[in-house]
Amino acid sequence: MTTTPTQPVSTVADRARRYRQRRKNGVRCVRIRLSEQVIAALVEDGFLPQDMRDHAAIERAFYALLNAARRAGVSARDA
Repeated sequence: MTTTPTQPVSTVADRARRYRQRRKNGVRCVRIRLSEQVIAALVEDGFLPQDMRDHAAIERAFYALLNAARRAGVSARDA
């Protein structure tokens, strides 16, 4: 008995192709859990607009936070 893949092969191939391209470009994808308190802090600190809570907006806000920390010279030693 054979099983049918849940996704078309082209979708799987496309995902693998994107993964290889990201790896070639030195980009890594990671998943992180952000509590509602962290998201609220991003809004409160001006990194995330109040009405924007989608994944892309949160990703941009997180990048903005990291860039601001780097510009300010904040490191793990300061934690």
